[in-house]
Amino acid sequence: MADEQLPAGWEKRLSRSTGQHYYLNIYTKESQWDVPDKPAEPVSSSGPEQVQCSHLLVKHKDSRRPSSWREENITRTKEEALDLVKCKWEKEKYWSSVMHSSLAYREQIV
Repeated sequence: MADEQLPAGWEKRLSRSTGQHYYLNIYTKESQWDVPDKPAEPVSSSGPEQVQCSHLLVKHKDSRRPSSWREENITRTKEEALDLVKCKWEKEKYWSSVMHSSLAYREQIV
């Protein structure tokens, strides 16, 4: 199956866990094992139906495994780790509000 032609809106990906190929709908981010037989349709909506969420993890010296790929030996206290999370959260809220207001401003100009 060299250079198979996929219908529009699909990407062929390789699963890291199984080593098998799967197919990703670029609009809905849904995946399937079977080769798609029809084009993926863009989703038309007034807003996202799903919200992507990330988590913040700051390890401290009493963590179950107090090391990471960034820090071999973590010495911060639980309180210091919590302060870092709060600081990152405040920065994220700030940049979210800046991006949201600038997008709203651009929409008014257009």
